[in-house]
Amino acid sequence: MSCSSFFSRLPGAAWLAALLSAALLGGCSTLSKEDCVRGDWQHYGYYDGTQGYPPGRIEEHRQACAEFRVTPNPVEYARGREMGLLEYCTPMNGYNQGKSGATYHYVCRPDREAGFLRNYHLGRQIHEMSEKIRRIESQIRDKEKELEKDKDNSKKLNEEQRRHIRERIHDLEREKNTLKGMRQGVEVMVYY
Repeated sequence: MSCSSFFSRLPGAAWLAALLSAALLGGCSTLSKEDCVRGDWQHYGYYDGTQGYPPGRIEEHRQACAEFRVTPNPVEYARGREMGLLEYCTPMNGYNQGKSGATYHYVCRPDREAGFLRNYHLGRQIHEMSEKIRRIESQIRDKEKELEKDKDNSKKLNEEQRRHIRERIHDLEREKNTLKGMRQGVEVMVYY
């Protein structure tokens, strides 16, 4: 039974819980019945290569298609995957993968991996700095709300507490600007 037919038979909340569980556990098929029957294994391999999936992904397709009595063609899949990896394993894509926070599965050939990894690590640094900047901006908003809320009820915070909050906002702004400068410095090092 496919995931879609299984989920369609469940009532409201049970449907949502089962869908979330399947998504978290990877319980749904990688390919639909139509995809399995179509059997364009070179295309599926190509797509998986462009997404940086590890070679074991074909086993997930094998399991997905077993229900429909379809077996993948590993030669066609591997041919397509190699073509897809040529697109995936570029310095620019390494940067984009790192910047998005994606996990690298060490799928690139050695002759292409060095450029990919160099930019992947730079992209990861940018991703981590951007995440930290977002957290700092959230803290700044919280502190500003605290001050704004006190405008309406000035008895809650005394002047010393308000001054401390303003100093904290100033420190957070300085930290945010420092991180933005560092992030720009890393962006300059990206090799295209």
